[in-house]
Amino acid sequence: MTRMPGRTSFALAAVLASATVARAASEENNVAQSNAEEVAQDNQALDQLRSAGSDLSKPHQIEFYL
Repeated sequence: MTRMPGRTSFALAAVLASATVARAASEENNVAQSNAEEVAQDNQALDQLRSAGSDLSKPHQIEFYL
């Protein structure tokens, strides 16, 4: 491994830190968007249950297959 002069090392570290922060912010936006889409889908499913006459104040048994 080659040793870099101090200024070059610092510049490289700064660029890597900036890229990491930018990537993290992008991932947070993607997660927030995914969560909003999931909430919208959940609300749509609940609306369909209500319109079908389901009483959402009572427990419901859910079968899930993968």
